[in-house]
Formats: sequence, C-alpha cells, structure tokens
Amino acid sequence: MVQRPAFGIQRQFESCANLYPVSLSVGMLTDSRSFISYPRHELYRRVLCNYFGELVERGEYFSGEAALKQMIEDVCFNNVNEFFGFGAEM
Repeated sequence: MVQRPAFGIQRQFESCANLYPVSLSVGMLTDSRSFISYPRHELYRRVLCNYFGELVERGEYFSGEAALKQMIEDVCFNNVNEFFGFGAEM
C-alpha cells in the first residue's frame, strides 16, 4: 500500500498535539537547497489548515477566524522566525 505524503504530515500533527500545542510548532524541517522542498512546504501548509479546520468543525477547537489566521501564520512563519532570531518580515 502506498501512503500519501499528506497522511504522514497529518499523523505528525496528531502525534504532536498529544505532547504540546501544535500552534507552538516551528513548522517543517526539510532540505531547503532542494527544489523539491517548495512543494513539500506548500503541502505542509495545506494539511495544517485542513487539520485545524477539521478540529473546528468537530467543535474540538475554537473557531475565531482572526485567531486561527494568526495561529497558521505563527506555525508557517512567525514561530521559526522568532526562535532562530532571523528578523525577517512577512
């Protein structure tokens, strides 16, 4: 059976959520020198949004749109930017 890459990312979110808030994550680690990395990061962002959307639909997570937007931006950019002190602006 062939598993989709999205399946592994989804399972990672579920596993991490048992240990700490996913909103504190610094995102996905990959070899950024590879051209293949760009589609993987896009897939990561899409699966992340889908993960939070499903939690909201099931009533397991708050549904404030502004707060969800901020949380997605934090995971995809702000957390890692702050953690490593890059000082980059979005």
